[in-house]
Amino acid sequence: MWTNYPGNDFAFNKEMLLFQEELAEYFSHMGKRFRDTIPTDSNVAFNAIREVGPLNDFFTHDVTLTNMSLQYSPRLADYRTFTKWSRDKKNMLDNVRERIKKLEEHVPPRLPEDVTERMKRIVREADQKLGM
Repeated sequence: MWTNYPGNDFAFNKEMLLFQEELAEYFSHMGKRFRDTIPTDSNVAFNAIREVGPLNDFFTHDVTLTNMSLQYSPRLADYRTFTKWSRDKKNMLDNVRERIKKLEEHVPPRLPEDVTERMKRIVREADQKLGM
């Protein structure tokens, strides 16, 4: 997928990489949640429907509070209403580019000097064994 075929405009494209990561997380989540789509008594929450009754809300019911964590929460896609979105009009590409900036600003912690020396020694030994 990440090879540079002629005409492949998305090869090693940072924006596309983050978009595909978001998509993969979504499908992974949906695959894990598939069993929850099977209509069983607990998935449909018949008992909660009987308890609450018509014309009432389920927001404070234990079933709702328990199942809130099952909802997929994207990092980059925007599921706000149009009214809320129209305040700043940021789209997914804007979110992707902001995330890329944050990732590029990240400075990883330095390894301890003894670890670095040990890694260099392992590479030197491998080079000697391979005749390089």
